[in-house]
Order: sequence, then C-alpha cells, then structure tokens
Amino acid sequence: MATTANRAYRYPQSTDDVRPYEDIQFLATDVDTDVQALYAAAWVAFNSPTLVWSANTTAPALGNGTLLGRYQLQGNKGIRFQGRLTIGTTSTFGTGFWIFNVPFSATADSILYCVGTHRMDDVSVQSRPGTCRFFTASQLVLDNSGGVVAGNSPVVPASTDAYTWDITYERV
Repeated sequence: MATTANRAYRYPQSTDDVRPYEDIQFLATDVDTDVQALYAAAWVAFNSPTLVWSANTTAPALGNGTLLGRYQLQGNKGIRFQGRLTIGTTSTFGTGFWIFNVPFSATADSILYCVGTHRMDDVSVQSRPGTCRFFTASQLVLDNSGGVVAGNSPVVPASTDAYTWDITYERV
C-alpha cells in the first residue's frame, strides 16, 4: 500500500486488491493519529516563574501554592490561554485586585473586546463563575459578581481554593 508524501497516510493504488472497508479504516486511523498529535503539540505548558501573579498595590506571594498555565497557538496571531492558581497554606494575598500576566501581549482590539471565563472554586462556599479581561496588553484580571477578584473579595482565599481562567485573544 502506498503512502502520501507529506503526511504518510496509507492509501490503495489501482493495482492493489479492492478492500474498501480496510482501506477506509487505514486512512481514518492515520488521520486520527495525525490530528491527535497535532492537537497535543499545539498546547505549550508553562509555570512559575514564567507566569506571574501580582496585584495593583501590594503583591501577593505564592508560597507553597501552585500557579500553572498553558497556551495554544491558533493560526498566526490567535492565542488561547488557560491558567490555574491553587492557594497554598503559606500563600499570602496582597492588597488590591489580582493581576496575572499573559504569554503574549494582546492587540488593542483584544484589550477592548476579548472577555474570557473564570471560575473560583472556594472550598468553604461554592464554585463562583466569572469573567476575565485584559487590564493592560500583557495582564489579565478576574471579575465576578462581587467585582474584581482581590485578596479578600468576593471571599477570603483559603488553602486549596482554586482560580481558573480561559481566554482567547489576538497577539500583537
């Protein structure tokens, strides 16, 4: 059985025995394998110290918490960015609202129009949905019904509380 030059997909030649079901299965398997590999390779993970958690006044400290993120390139300028802050027993929360950096600076239009989702999983209360938006071209803030998320708003963070976000935007 022959293969394509660029992606090595198997396909029948005119001189092969006619076995359409097997030929379709081979091609489908090759495409599935290729697409899965491309999708997995598109996510680029990073963590602290690359990812920065700060505030507009006194900076918080991660302590033994975790701050992880990943981004996915979508075309030439599209970025999908996901992050997760998990509060540790030695984390401190600073003062003012929280700010998180992004992997690539956003365009002016993205700053104005792009809004993502965020969720705060509070171990003592409940999960709270919200939005995330750009504060500057290189920084995100998290919003919810109580306003911008800060060290004591909408709740005081506790160990194992988690804040996650997901936003798609265009980079400069």
